[in-house]
Order: sequence, then C-alpha cells, then structure tokens
Amino acid sequence: LVTIVVNPAIVISAGSDIYTTRGVARNSTAFVASNGTSTKTFSIAVSPSTSGITINSSTGVVTAAASLSPGIYYETITATDTLSATGYKVVKITVNEKQTITGGGNIVTTYGIPMTSAQFKAINGTYGDTWTISSEAGQGSHYKINVVDSKTVTITADSTTPSDLNDTITLTAIDVRGDSTT
Repeated sequence: LVTIVVNPAIVISAGSDIYTTRGVARNSTAFVASNGTSTKTFSIAVSPSTSGITINSSTGVVTAAASLSPGIYYETITATDTLSATGYKVVKITVNEKQTITGGGNIVTTYGIPMTSAQFKAINGTYGDTWTISSEAGQGSHYKINVVDSKTVTITADSTTPSDLNDTITLTAIDVRGDSTT
C-alpha cells in the first residue's frame, strides 16, 4: 500500500507594504507562507542597483534601510519549501524624500493687534502632518497654529501677546510615520 500526499501550492499572505521617509528604516509586518511541504524560507529579489531592502528568511519581515534612496520599489518575495516549490508575492516600498518646512516668516506687530505669518509648508515626508509650536520665552499660549491643510499652516500672535517681547518660536511638522522636522 502506497500513500501519496500532494500538498496545495504555497501561498504568501499577511505582511504589509512599507511607507517611510529617507533616512528612516522601517519594517513590514511579517509575511506568512502556508501550504507547501514542511518548513518554508523567505527570500526577496532585489534589483542589483538597489541596496537596503532585505528580508528575514525565517520571520518574513521585510526591512527598508535608512540608506534607501527615495522612490517606489516593487520587490518580489519568494517562499520556498523543502521540495524547492515556491510561492510569490510583491511588496511595495515607498521612500519619500526627507520632509522640510518652507515659507513663512517673522511676525512683527504692536501690542493689541493680532498678526498672522505668511504660510509655512511642509514638503515631502510621508502623508499628512500634525504641527506643534514651542516658545523660547515661554509665551506659547499667545501663538496659534492655523491649519490651512495637512501640509500648510500659518501662525498668529494674538492681541494679548506681551509688549516688548522678542521671542523665538520653533514650528515642528510631524508626518504620519512620526518623522519630524523643524
């Protein structure tokens, strides 16, 4: 009597695409290989001109290194079983240029007259931003961030800003991945 077992083809599931900003390493969630025969190992086919994308052969976690240049990369993950059967899945890795803040300007006003800056814009980075402001002189409660859109704000010094104040404020944009710039 002979038993023949034919396992279903390998399927790669779970995992995640990677979205990051230049200079910040990020990992995918683990890709999972099912079916096939016995233990599966992972590998990733990366273009010879691309360095900085790797996969953990046992956990299936893809890493985009901080050194990876900005761009969109489509890489093929392969899971191989003990009989050399394979399954494939493509991962998308998006690396945005490092975020910077442009525009804006100083605010000069007279006591009792609120004044608003020109627009500050966060360019690059990964998706929308949250904004924070800090005051060197501890007068932050007198300043308001006015959100035009997730990448654009102005700052208003209110009418109760103390007279004879010469303050330096720091505006910080924080993208959805937690990467910030001032």
